[in-house]
Amino acid sequence: YEARELASGRRVALKRLLGDLALSEEAFERFRREARVAASISDSRCVFVYGAHEVEGAPAIAMELVGGETLEHRIAKGDAIGIETAVRWTIELLEGLEAAAMAGVVHRDVKPSNCFLTADGQVKVGDFGLARTLEADLRLTHTGQFLGSPLYASPEQVKGREVDQRSDLYSVGATLYALLTGKAPHAGSNFGEVLANILSETPPSPRALRPEVPRGLAKLVLKALERDPKRRFQTHAEMRAALALYVSNSSVPASRLRRSFAWVLD
Repeated sequence: YEARELASGRRVALKRLLGDLALSEEAFERFRREARVAASISDSRCVFVYGAHEVEGAPAIAMELVGGETLEHRIAKGDAIGIETAVRWTIELLEGLEAAAMAGVVHRDVKPSNCFLTADGQVKVGDFGLARTLEADLRLTHTGQFLGSPLYASPEQVKGREVDQRSDLYSVGATLYALLTGKAPHAGSNFGEVLANILSETPPSPRALRPEVPRGLAKLVLKALERDPKRRFQTHAEMRAALALYVSNSSVPASRLRRSFAWVLD
């Protein structure tokens, strides 16, 4: 909901758990954790969280009210998204996730509907409801239990295994795939078929659905979607640097070695 926070008077987005659902204590704790984790992340590429509240007996989170639409809404319009625009949005998404990673957070549910496109065309990542810190396991997920959105989930997440930032990078690749082609990389007639395809099939190249996608960019997307995490990009910075080649007037931080050499020269 759009709401007004009485204490401050500011307009906020209020996320409230539905009161008519028979929610387990696990679900309530996951919701409370979302507020704690998201509030610890302070970066312009992430949706700011102001605090947790209780509304009519149900927990609620007050967060930044982001104008515009989600990337899912943008994809659903059916109009082709410019290739450079799709890449730029993905770089901004990576910047937000990198800020979260620096706070020790893996998002675990990156998907177009969790990426907000502001009125001025900037991307902010939100909804850390399935996020977990790297420092502590809150023991909310039982072995083998799958949490997340199957269309954009990594194979290791589908299997219920431990995940790290490479799982988020897989989901970023799946989101970029959808931005370029209008479709998620894996499809199926039911939930089980989608999961089976994620675990065993290589998605078609984005060029098969949109021939004007540069070959190098298509290979980059497929690298992000490798089933083996060791074959993917290993860091947000590595993937950002690879994507920067497809954005005009972009700058990429130099390697530590080159920065050290420049410092010595200076």
